[in-house]
Amino acid sequence: MGDEVAVFDVDGTLVQGGTERLFFYHLVRTKRLKPRQVLRFLLRLAADPRSRFRNKFSLAGMDAAETRRLGRRWFQELLQPRLRPGGVACVR
Repeated sequence: MGDEVAVFDVDGTLVQGGTERLFFYHLVRTKRLKPRQVLRFLLRLAADPRSRFRNKFSLAGMDAAETRRLGRRWFQELLQPRLRPGGVACVR
């Protein structure tokens, strides 16, 4: 695997906007999620808005290796350009 690290930006220091939401939108735009997966996620969210941090139904059934590949590509193409330089400097 190499040198990898998981960073959780809970206060918006590194990037503006919820990264999980951005990834979900990316999966929808690239048609990686079936309509019923999107609907299931949205119905659960509507029923319990506080579940947004626990609701991973959109990822259910996805191949782990494919999800990792999609996540890396999403990071490189869409998230990395949005990183705030000041926040990155603090992490380093």
